[in-house]
Amino acid sequence: MLRRTPVALPLLLLLLAGCGGPPQPVLHPVTGTVTLGGKPAAGGGLIFLPESGVWGGQVINGSVNPDGTMTVTTSWMVNGKTLLAPGAPAGRYKVTYHPPGNGEKIGMETELLDVVAIEPKDNVVTLDVPEGRTARELRDQAAKKAAAAATTPEPEKK
Repeated sequence: MLRRTPVALPLLLLLLAGCGGPPQPVLHPVTGTVTLGGKPAAGGGLIFLPESGVWGGQVINGSVNPDGTMTVTTSWMVNGKTLLAPGAPAGRYKVTYHPPGNGEKIGMETELLDVVAIEPKDNVVTLDVPEGRTARELRDQAAKKAAAAATTPEPEKK
């Protein structure tokens, strides 16, 4: 007589155990425009940094098209693979704009002055990149101030 072994239950448990990893974050659509000096930014990218400093294993980037329109995507790792989906988790973000290029424009990124709030809805944002605030320009200004302070004689004490 053949003995039946219930195979379905162990297989189901094995499959469920392999589905580990963090769940997909709840994402909300984010679109809009990016301007530079009042005109549409001609391409580039955006990096959204959580104001709280807590990443949660997610990277939120925006792609700026040549006409200044942009969309935001979020990527995260699951079981050693990078997953990518449109939108961003709700929260408050500091945003950095970097101009289009092949990586040779390091120091040309600009941190936007305003914090961007992503809400649990369709989000349409307008981001204005301030002129004269690239990382390189801010570093150069700080270096000039430091050099000037180092060469300025201290007032004589009486």
